[in-house]
Parts: sequence; structure tokens; C-alpha cells
Amino acid sequence: MTVKPGELLTLHHRFFRAVAAVSWRAGLALLGIVASGGAPGRASVDNPTAITSMRVAFSSNLFADVNEDDARASVKAWAQTLGQEHGIPVNPETKIIVGPNAIVQALRDGVIDVITMTANEYWVVRKEMPLGPLILGVVNGRTTEEYVLLVRRDSGIAQLEELRKRSLVIFQSPRAGLAPVWLETLLLQAGLGRMTEFWSRVTEANKLTKVVLPVFFHQADACLLTRAGFQTMNELNPQVGQQLKVLAASAALVPIVFCFRGNYASPDRDKLMDSIDRISETPAGRQTLMLFQSERLVKSPVAALDSACELLDVHRQLRAAALGAQPGDSAVPPTPAIPGRN
Repeated sequence: MTVKPGELLTLHHRFFRAVAAVSWRAGLALLGIVASGGAPGRASVDNPTAITSMRVAFSSNLFADVNEDDARASVKAWAQTLGQEHGIPVNPETKIIVGPNAIVQALRDGVIDVITMTANEYWVVRKEMPLGPLILGVVNGRTTEEYVLLVRRDSGIAQLEELRKRSLVIFQSPRAGLAPVWLETLLLQAGLGRMTEFWSRVTEANKLTKVVLPVFFHQADACLLTRAGFQTMNELNPQVGQQLKVLAASAALVPIVFCFRGNYASPDRDKLMDSIDRISETPAGRQTLMLFQSERLVKSPVAALDSACELLDVHRQLRAAALGAQPGDSAVPPTPAIPGRN
């Protein structure tokens, strides 16, 4: 079947419903499970259990494609019902925190007890504050994501270096937050330079159609996205899989994590951990999972983030060397610079 460009673009709404929510569903689903009524308390590092309710926060980076006010309203609406079902006193007034340094400060000051953040942020925060235990959201049967670099099969491109001074489109999503790090690491390991040096043009888009279709229609040379996103596009239009190929693929990496402040020892923490496996047994729990398109939640050891942290460690070292800086130089950003990104 031949599908015209305009017809393909009409699939946008289906794509958005199917995949756009992955950038925040894990964090919000987890947040919705534990949010309930209760007066906010105050903790400190010296007295971590002196609180009357669990304070939940999440990173602003989880809102790449979701209105924050809508997210707050949705979470608060389910908070009271879910809290009553699980009996866990949690403050329904959620916090949205900008940047890993602010997350570290909030954990250190004891103003939050649990935080949902990207793996990139976790990599920074874990060095400053003890964290754990962890909870991960299951999406498409997995807690991890793989990233793929796609080109057209008829482009004649067989090696990464053949893309020098070509154009790239990146899928902008928290669950794809490690993709630029992985790709720049590949470039640096191959001696091909940093992202800004290698590509002639790099753009970002938060819709899969705007990431994949430019390559499909010869408007861009390559695109970077999740393997799950590529599979979804292929299912909706098999021509995508026929015309595009995977030039490089990453290992499986955990992109988003929900974790406790390491010195938070309240009995409510254990109560929450015990309820994770039973969330689907209650109407509100099932509704939350369905609304935020998360299949289920799983408890996870801290080691689940090792692969992501190792990638970020290697990237930092290679990038520092490329910039002529020391590996620990704080001036070296933990993620690649993308032209046009604020």
C-alpha cells in the first residue's frame, strides 16, 4: 500500500496517544499511587522520620510534552482516593523541581522524600545524596529503552562517519533523554568529534512523525529515537520499516526512576513498597495505570541504573578530553549541546 505524505501526517493523533505520554507517565503514575491527603510535615537530615506526610516531587524535565498545570490537577484529583485505598499519608501538593542541583538541595534540606527524575539527573544526584529504594515503570513490557539511529536504506550510508556534515532529527522526550548522550559517546569513541562538530544541522521534535518522516521523505539524513517508537511507526506504516534501517543501536537503559531519599526511614515507605505489586487490584490504581499508560510498577535494586550511569561516566570523560578539560570539571555539561536547545 502506498501512503502519501499528507495521509501519513494524519496519523499524528494516534501516535501522540500511543507514545507521547511515555515521557511522563512513569513519574505521574507513580506519583498518583502515593499521593493522598495529609498535613505536610518537616524533616531534616538529623531527624529524617519527623514528618506527618510523605512529600513527593518530580523533575520538570518530565514535562516535555505535557502542560504542568494539567499534570498537577490530574495528580491531585486522584490523590485523595488513592491515598484512602492504600492508607499512606502523602501531601497531595506536589513539587516540580528544575535541575539536578535543586533536587539535591531539596533532598538535603528534607523538604521532599521521594523524587521522580530522569536517569541523567539521577547520575548527578546520586553522587551528592544517598538514594533508594527504587521503583520503575513498565512500558511495553520493559523498564528500559533502547535507542536507534536510522537512515534510509537507499542512502548508501553504511558507517557512522558517512553522516559527517549531514542532518539529524532527535526525538525529544524524557524517555529518550539518554539518546544524545549515547550518540555523542559513539562519535567521540570513533574520533569523530562532538555533536555540534559532526552534524551540519541538528533539530529536535517531540512527535515521532516529525522525527521519522523527514528521513522517510528525504528531508533529513538521519533520526535518533527509541526502538519502541520506531516499532510503533513501522506497525502503523510498514513502509517505514521497508525504507529505513538501523545504523546503530544502544544497549537497554533505564531512562526514568522514582526513588526515595536514602535516609527516609518512615514506616510509610515500606508500606508503599509493599503496595506496588497490588496497585492493579484497586479501581483507582487500575484507572491511574490506564490513564498514564503505564502497564505496571516494579521494585528495583539501585544496580538497575548502573548501565545508564556507566554511559554517562564514559561520556563525561570523553567530552572532557575533547574540550581539553579535566574529567571532573564542572564546566563540562553532562549532556551534549544541541543547537537551538534552550
